[in-house]
Amino acid sequence: MHLSLLLAILLETDSPPQQPFVVAQNTADEIPLQSGGAWGQSDRQADHATVAINEDRDILIAYHTTRSDIQNTGTGRSPFHESLKQVEIAFLKYDNQTEDWTLEDQVLIGSTDYNPLVSQFQDSVRCERPDVIAVGNRFFVVWTRRYDRDQTGQAEEPAVLECAWVEWTGTALQIYNNSQTIGRGVKLDSDYWVRECAGVPDAVLLDVNGSGEPTVGVVYPHQTEFGDIGGGAPDTRLCDLRLVVTTLDSSNQIPLPDNPVTLVSGIDFNGPTAPQGEQAAGLILPDCARALPDPSTGVYRFWLAYEEQFLPLAGTVPDGRIRLCLVEQNVTGPGWDALDVHTFGIAGSPYARRRPNLSSFPDDANGLDLVSIAFSKTNTTGNDDVVHQEWSYDSDDGLTQSITSEPVHEFENTSDHHTRPIPLHGRTSPLVRRLYLGSNESTAEILEYDVDSDDLSVKRSTSESLGRPAIAYWTELSSVPDQFVLTWEEQAQGVSYSRIWIRVF
Repeated sequence: MHLSLLLAILLETDSPPQQPFVVAQNTADEIPLQSGGAWGQSDRQADHATVAINEDRDILIAYHTTRSDIQNTGTGRSPFHESLKQVEIAFLKYDNQTEDWTLEDQVLIGSTDYNPLVSQFQDSVRCERPDVIAVGNRFFVVWTRRYDRDQTGQAEEPAVLECAWVEWTGTALQIYNNSQTIGRGVKLDSDYWVRECAGVPDAVLLDVNGSGEPTVGVVYPHQTEFGDIGGGAPDTRLCDLRLVVTTLDSSNQIPLPDNPVTLVSGIDFNGPTAPQGEQAAGLILPDCARALPDPSTGVYRFWLAYEEQFLPLAGTVPDGRIRLCLVEQNVTGPGWDALDVHTFGIAGSPYARRRPNLSSFPDDANGLDLVSIAFSKTNTTGNDDVVHQEWSYDSDDGLTQSITSEPVHEFENTSDHHTRPIPLHGRTSPLVRRLYLGSNESTAEILEYDVDSDDLSVKRSTSESLGRPAIAYWTELSSVPDQFVLTWEEQAQGVSYSRIWIRVF
């Protein structure tokens, strides 16, 4: 027998069995990464995690990782290839006997070795910034595949919007992508550009099974004006927000969707010009939250928030606005309309308002259209104040700010630098309204603010760095307690990369 084969057999025989990765209640755990082969190096960066928990209390985390080890063999080289990314998912199965979660599978769901636009200038394409939502006992994942702006004919940075459905069948994790090849998503849109808006998608559940098929909407930005690229006006950069609706049929196939619908057109973008603009990706960042279909017509509805940054009016402070609206499908046609729009910010108050996030729970809203919103507003000292409010809509009064408890509790901003606030809007009885955010001072922390109790608690603390929290929520309305799943990215001591962490409580 060959010596190397004998050593391999001995090592395999003598090695102890790998212990399963288990997440217990109220513990902070780092999600391990697969490495080698198609996965990449073990020290790759992992960030931009989103998380969902389904009706079976199973958890799916979607995130992207860097692939600096991949060498481009096309005709050109650019810094783009130093930041190639791929989209990965981690599935954790709930055990109702032990009440913990076991990491059952990890899948490279959006790989770099797919070139659906058939560019002759690059053979590796970046997949990034995924979103995941739970749909019954399944999950829906969507992400952006971005092409290199420095290659010939790609200055406007073409992109492909891709998706896949994920389901645990009892013994294995199934990826539904109309293909036998894992790593390739179904194309929801392949005719749009994302040079500076980044094309970051957000998914929202429209209907679980009322029409026989689960239905999901995806909102994402499409850039239409590029400044002086292609001879345009230097200061004119505009984007649209598009919506595409998709389903999973009874054969576990994803039908090709209808053409995307433009929800909002002509949104101003006045962040840094690319490639520096890539550092401020998401200056027109959409976020969605579920709303119940209209009770009289059955047409779909959902909440939408996005940001718009105008040129600075004075000094260097941009005039940043946040738009909040309830969007409804036309009864007789393919379009969608905003029933009402509220704007946070006015020209006379030029603050940088960034990163709106929405949360809703219409199953326990007493028939009302309710949503919670959170975003950051840079104050005069350079720190971020956090805005966290609840809003409601009705046909008589439109959008109005609502009061959730007596006395009215409100997150108190301090001199600390709070980042990326995420609201959690849960059941009404007992009242579940919370806020999650990062704080990076001498000690980096993930904080939880409970609106009902007016308590501020620390969910994670480290002397290194962490941030970008994401939250998922599960409840049985007939009983308590509820379940919360918190993820974030964290850099450990002595290393140069971040990992995705999880805490369930």
